[in-house]
Amino acid sequence: QEFFSAEPPARTTATVKEFPPGVLVEVDAIALKP
Repeated sequence: QEFFSAEPPARTTATVKEFPPGVLVEVDAIALKP
């Protein structure tokens, strides 16, 4: 989740609240892909 450092804390918090953990894992995998 280091790439989230560039994102505003508010956006990160909203993402965590709006999406379930399973979705976050998928988003993390996509974001980490080159």
